[in-house]
Amino acid sequence: MTVVLVTGMSGTGKSAALAELARRGHRVVDTDYGWTEGEPGSERLWSEDRIAALLDEHHDGVLFISGCADNQGSFYRRFDAVVL
Repeated sequence: MTVVLVTGMSGTGKSAALAELARRGHRVVDTDYGWTEGEPGSERLWSEDRIAALLDEHHDGVLFISGCADNQGSFYRRFDAVVL
């Protein structure tokens, strides 16, 4: 099992890259939609419980995760690669 984080500033092509990876049959998760918590205008934070569960349940193939959150660094050790 391999988990790759695709990260970077808004508008750099993360969603386009994930769309192409999905088209090629890879499992992808875009954390910009439904994976963050906090109030609008505050810092963007991943829902740590949800991200941890996603990583815990992945057992086969390659999983590509996309997003940029202020607390993503706490998960870096769980990724096989981080692509900026």
